[in-house]
Amino acid sequence: GPPPRVIEARVNGTLAASGMLAPTLTTKATFKLNDSTYDNLPLTGAGTVQVAGMRILPSTAQLSIAGNDVDLNGSFGAPGDRLRFRVDAPQLERLGFGIAGTVKADGD
Repeated sequence: GPPPRVIEARVNGTLAASGMLAPTLTTKATFKLNDSTYDNLPLTGAGTVQVAGMRILPSTAQLSIAGNDVDLNGSFGAPGDRLRFRVDAPQLERLGFGIAGTVKADGD
């Protein structure tokens, strides 16, 4: 078959993180992507992710890659936690992994 297509990405943005390794890995990271591209298509995103051990503390993240969107909001790993997610990916072939089609998902 044809050789795999080479995908070029340019990622620009900011990342600020703080936390500690012991006694439990605890971190809070805030990121924002700007002026970024994936295969010459827009790549955008922003969020704040907080982790304590194996638990995701209240966090939000949004990514848009070549017209495919993912949103996360909430926490995960302890009773009562709720992590909401939304995936709206109508352009999977643009990701270049040899897959095509559409994925739409909404849940927690």
